[in-house]
Amino acid sequence: MRSLRSQLTLSFALLVSCVGLALGIYISTIFAAQLTTEVHKRGETLARHLAEIGADAVISEDQLTLHTLIDSVLKSEADVAYIFFVDHDGDQILADSFDGRFPPLLLTANTLPANKATQRREIDLTGEPVYDIVAEVLTARAGFVHLGLSAKPVIDTVTSLVTHTLIAVLLFTVAAILAARPIALSISEPISRLTNAVRQIASGHKADHIDDSGCTEIGELASAYNSMVDNLAATEKQLKTQLAFREALLSDLPEAVYYKNLKGKILGCSKVFADFFGFTAAQIIGRAEQDLFPEDSLHRAKEDELLASRGVISYECLVQRNDAVSRTIIFFKTPFSDANGDTAGIIGVMQDVTREREADRLKSEFVSAVAHEFQTPLATVLGFAELILDRSIGAEDRAEGLRMIMEKAERLSHLVDELLDLSRLETGRNFSLHPESCSLRQIISEVTNDFQHSAPHHLIELDLPPGDLPLVADAARINQVLENLLSNAVKYSAKGSCIRIGIAEHVTDYELTIIDEGRGMTAEQAEHAFDKFYRADTSDSAPSGTGLGLYLSQTLVTMHGGRINITSPGPGHGSTVRILLPRQTPI
Repeated sequence: MRSLRSQLTLSFALLVSCVGLALGIYISTIFAAQLTTEVHKRGETLARHLAEIGADAVISEDQLTLHTLIDSVLKSEADVAYIFFVDHDGDQILADSFDGRFPPLLLTANTLPANKATQRREIDLTGEPVYDIVAEVLTARAGFVHLGLSAKPVIDTVTSLVTHTLIAVLLFTVAAILAARPIALSISEPISRLTNAVRQIASGHKADHIDDSGCTEIGELASAYNSMVDNLAATEKQLKTQLAFREALLSDLPEAVYYKNLKGKILGCSKVFADFFGFTAAQIIGRAEQDLFPEDSLHRAKEDELLASRGVISYECLVQRNDAVSRTIIFFKTPFSDANGDTAGIIGVMQDVTREREADRLKSEFVSAVAHEFQTPLATVLGFAELILDRSIGAEDRAEGLRMIMEKAERLSHLVDELLDLSRLETGRNFSLHPESCSLRQIISEVTNDFQHSAPHHLIELDLPPGDLPLVADAARINQVLENLLSNAVKYSAKGSCIRIGIAEHVTDYELTIIDEGRGMTAEQAEHAFDKFYRADTSDSAPSGTGLGLYLSQTLVTMHGGRINITSPGPGHGSTVRILLPRQTPI
C-alpha cells in the first residue's frame, strides 16, 4: 500500500499530467477541427475565385489561359496539390496540373449535386489525404473547377503542437514531483505518527499521547487524538466492568436467556440456554435463530406483534432440542434499544414447562380415574344397601348384599389408603418403615392366596426356593407392593392366563420376578410406568386404576434399599417386573 507521501506526490504529478493530457486532447480534436475548417473555407474561396476568373476561358475552352491560371495559383499557394477544369458534363478535362498523369478516379470522386454551388470531400491521393473542393463555373454550369488542398500541413501542425505540449507536460510533471516531495513530507510525517498510534490502539496495546505542538490542522488533530485517548481509557474501564457483569450474569443466570438482533442473529445467551440445546455458548453466538427454531412462523408472528406494541409478550410452543426431544416452552420476549434509542433486537427468556404440562395432564386423568374408581363401588354399596332395606328379600340375598357391600367398601378403603400414602410421601409426614424379621415366603403365600380367591380365572404359579426366605423389612409394605404388582398382572391379563412368581437368592438380596402373559408394553410405556399418575391406557375400555400403584411400589422398594424395573418384549407379549430386595432393610 502506497504511503501518504507517495500519494500526495503522485497526486501533484497526476494533476499536471491531466492538465497536459487535456491540452493535448484539445489540440488534437477541437483545435485540429477548427484549423481544418479554416483550411476548408480558404480552399472554397480559392475554388470560387478560380471559377470566376476562368469562366470565359472555360466557355471558350481556352486551355492556354486555363493552364496559365493553374500555374499562377500553384506557385502562390504551396498547399494546393492539384487544379483541373472540366466541361459542363463533367467528363472532359479542359486543363489540369498533372502533366498527362491525371488520375481517372478524380472525375467521379467528388461530383457536385445539382442544388449546390460548391462541395468538399476528403480523398486519398496516392497515400496522401487531400481535401477535394469542387465549384461550378457560372450559375448556368458552363463547367467545374476542382481544387485539391493537401491535408498534410494541418496534420503536421497538430502533431507538432501535441508533441511540444507533451514534452512541456513531462517537464512540468518532473518539476511538480520535485516540488511536491518536501510538501508531502511535511504533511505525511505527522499523519504517519498519528496512524501508528491509532494502530497501537487497534491492536490492543496501551494508547500513548503524541506530540500536538504546532498550530496547523494536523496539530489540532493530534490534540483531539490525545483527548480521545484519555476518554478511551475511561470508557474501556467502564466497558470492562459492564462486560464482566454481563458475562457473570449470563453465566450464573438460572434461566435460559438469549438476545438477538432484528435479523435473527444470536448475540449472546446464558449457559442454561446453551445447555438446553446441547451446545456451548460460543457455538450458539453468531448463529441464526432459525437454526435453533426451524419452525419459526409462530415466533415471527409474535415478534411482529411485539415490535408493534414494544412491551412484553409471552407465548407457548414446542421446541426440539439437539437430541430430537421436544419440550414445551413458554417464551417471554421484550425489545431492547441501541444508543440512539432505536430498536436493536429482542431479548428472550425460555421457561421449560414440560413437566408442569405433563403433571397437569396426569392430574386431570388422575382426578377422572379416581372419580370413576369411587363411583363404581359406591354405586354398588348404595344399590345393595337399598336392597337390604327392603324387608321382603330372603336371608341368602341379604347375606350376598352384605358381602358385596363389604367387598366394595374394602376397595374404597384401598383407594383411600393409596391417596393417603401419596399425601404422606409428598409432604414427608407420618410415613416411615417399621422393619421386622419376617418370612418372604409367608408374605407371598398370603398375597397369592387372596388373589386365587378374588381372581379364580387366573393361574398363579410359584417358583420359590426352599425355606422361609427370612427377611428384615416392613412386612405390610412389602405385602402392599406385591398386591399392587399382582393386581396389575391380573387386570392386564386375559382370563385363563398364567402369572408366574419366582425368587432367586443372592448373597445380600432376593431377586423377585413377576411374569404375566398380558397386553405387554411399548418401550416408552415401560419407561414411564413408574411415573406418578401414569396409565399406559387411558381409554374408556381400559382397566380401572389411578396410576399410583407402580409409583407407590417403586417408592416403597426404594425405601427398603432395593430396585424395581419393568420390561416387555412388546405389545401382546406380556411384561416382567423384577425387584431386587435386600435381605435386611438399611436403617
